[in-house]
Amino acid sequence: MAAVLVAAGRVAATARTGRLSLVLTADEENSSTLGAHHIAPLLDLEPDGVVIAEPGGIETDFDRLHLVSRGLARTLLTVRADQGHSSLSGEAGLRNAGLELAAALLAQRDADVATPADEDGLVGWQTTTNPALRLEGGLGYGVLPGLVRAWTEVRTLPGADREQVLDALTAAARQGAGADADLAVEYDAAPHDWLPATRVPRSSPLATAAADALERVLGTRPPASVFPGTTDATWFAAARGWSVLPALGPGLLRRAHRADEEVSVQAVRAAADLYTELATAFCSGPAPSAGPVGPT
Repeated sequence: MAAVLVAAGRVAATARTGRLSLVLTADEENSSTLGAHHIAPLLDLEPDGVVIAEPGGIETDFDRLHLVSRGLARTLLTVRADQGHSSLSGEAGLRNAGLELAAALLAQRDADVATPADEDGLVGWQTTTNPALRLEGGLGYGVLPGLVRAWTEVRTLPGADREQVLDALTAAARQGAGADADLAVEYDAAPHDWLPATRVPRSSPLATAAADALERVLGTRPPASVFPGTTDATWFAAARGWSVLPALGPGLLRRAHRADEEVSVQAVRAAADLYTELATAFCSGPAPSAGPVGPT
């Protein structure tokens, strides 16, 4: 936020054309229910481009230019069995729902979720499935569980099909747990169930302007890529059809969602210079480009 505010002040003091708007939101980690998801349809804006200052570094700050924000499919796997005394586990007909859940989750890890075609040759173009992000059920020692549940997410790409994802996870779970398992796979409650992926074409004015700004300010033209996470680009692109760069911010993604999150002062200062250059050039209209977005 500091870098964005500094850059906005600079642009306001020097720019002679265009319009620069700041949208400050929260609640992104809760599907933006009280943030971008709520305000996107209400904003009286029609921007030519949107830049989200999400930390986007993978190995170093600003080492990739993310043109895609991966989507998110969140599913719930439930396994049921007759609850009973664990000492009878060797008797015929008794099942352990916990073991069946574990087998189903291992199979979901390799589920045949389709990966759409990559039109722009982007780094990181892959679908990933992450089972067992949350587990629930069981009573403790001495009891075979009657109900156990687990949450699985799929990080999707533009063009992913909602029904195909669910069908693939269901088929994998049934194959892993066995034909006798009593299981069900369903989507989580909205709006946490399906967050669409977004994409900015590699040849778009916004992508080209960002690549040019990175080269002028930082002396590098990073490869065009897929941002591994899901950002508020989902709501601005899906609700309004805006062109959105999902993560052009200081900081490394690997430092997020863990203890001692941090971002370097040097990266914040570089971000302020980058945003100033990008906003000034983009608002000034078409300008000579150093070429297409960087190599893959």
